[in-house]
Amino acid sequence: MALPDFAAAAGIHPDLARRYVALGLLAPDTDAAGAMRFGSAHLVRIARTHTFAGGPTG
Repeated sequence: MALPDFAAAAGIHPDLARRYVALGLLAPDTDAAGAMRFGSAHLVRIARTHTFAGGPTG
């Protein structure tokens, strides 16, 4: 899924998702145009990260 869809599904702002990528906490695939693509495993990782940090859990 594209970044805006991923961020909405994860309950986070797209900028936070970009920050997680920059920090190496998420490693999305890229499509032919170079856009980030996220899957269900990335959603699980965000949920775990937020649960561990005491942040939003959806």
